[in-house]
Amino acid sequence: VRDDDYYHNDGSRERLLCAEGTIPIEYNGARYNIPVKMYAPSDYPTTPPTCFVTPTRDMVVKPNHGCVESDGMVVIERVFRWDRRRKMSDVARALSDVFSAEPPLFSKPARGVGNAGEATQRTATASTAETRPERVPFSVSVERRPSLNERFAQGQRATTSPRADDATAAQAWFRQTAIQSLTDRLKSGTEHHLDANAQLIETLLAHQTELYARKINLEQEKGVLRSMCDQFERDAQELRGATATMERWLEAHPDTGEVSFDPETAIEAADAMSRQLLNAHAKDAAIEDALDALDELLNDGKVQLEDYMRQVNKLCKEQFIARAEILVVSRMQQERGVTNGLAPRDDGAESPRDVDFDFLRPRPPQSSPPPRETRKPPPSWNSNSNSNPTGWWDC
Repeated sequence: VRDDDYYHNDGSRERLLCAEGTIPIEYNGARYNIPVKMYAPSDYPTTPPTCFVTPTRDMVVKPNHGCVESDGMVVIERVFRWDRRRKMSDVARALSDVFSAEPPLFSKPARGVGNAGEATQRTATASTAETRPERVPFSVSVERRPSLNERFAQGQRATTSPRADDATAAQAWFRQTAIQSLTDRLKSGTEHHLDANAQLIETLLAHQTELYARKINLEQEKGVLRSMCDQFERDAQELRGATATMERWLEAHPDTGEVSFDPETAIEAADAMSRQLLNAHAKDAAIEDALDALDELLNDGKVQLEDYMRQVNKLCKEQFIARAEILVVSRMQQERGVTNGLAPRDDGAESPRDVDFDFLRPRPPQSSPPPRETRKPPPSWNSNSNSNPTGWWDC
């Protein structure tokens, strides 16, 4: 028993445990020894051992044998059904029975004696000391060292058997070698599995840490969502209460028909001055919207720059007059004691006030105040007129 290189059919090489020796058979009342090799594969005993018949130089493999290929490989499946509880000794006994019925080896016909076609075939005997065994298929070594059984078989007849003490020693040596080889293989496999399991444990620990962090985040998000659901439930309860209130109000106040509503009458001024102030504010806001629209048209290229400047100049003049009117009327309202834009209805202000723009002119120095005549616009002047009655454009 020794370690030997085994070559697979795809050319790959593997170091396997090899048992080499002879299998005794009985054929035609005589006893013969068949040289064989058995390789224990890496997944033994799940798969059966690989067996080869190793003929010597004066032997030849029988063609069309029932379980031996032309290259000497023994097809174990044709001999018996293998399971992991069987041993190599069972294979040897099964091969002995099969080979006794049909020997796989025959001796080559002798040269120069009689006709070559009439040479009598003889069954193979054990190899003698003068002959060297041929190289075994799929083996690296060219010459092999005879095993213990072969050394005892050499120089003796095929019917003789080794002594009992030599067989005991060979069995003990085979057992020790097999145990050592299997122990080394188990150690190597165990170390490989330990390294793989250590890496797997580290990976699983990292995943566990990540999953725990995600669990914390999910619990926090769950709490936030639960609080949001509670708030939504409260809001929905309030909305249901408000809806019920509105439904009761609608039942108590049924619709009597369509009522026309004029937006111009939504806000009604208390007097003429308040109406004048309200119109001035509305005009100021409308002009501001118009200026924004002109800016957008200019940016989109839908209006020429000359037309834009002309319209902006016109609108700015009107907006200036509207804001001046707001300022003047607001001061008059304050003098009347009107607060928050509300005026009493019995204050006598039934007509709008003319706007005096003299407050916009710079005041003269107090040292020599020159006499100045105040020019007021006529009562019929308004902001839509293009005239300049007071000359305030020049200031």
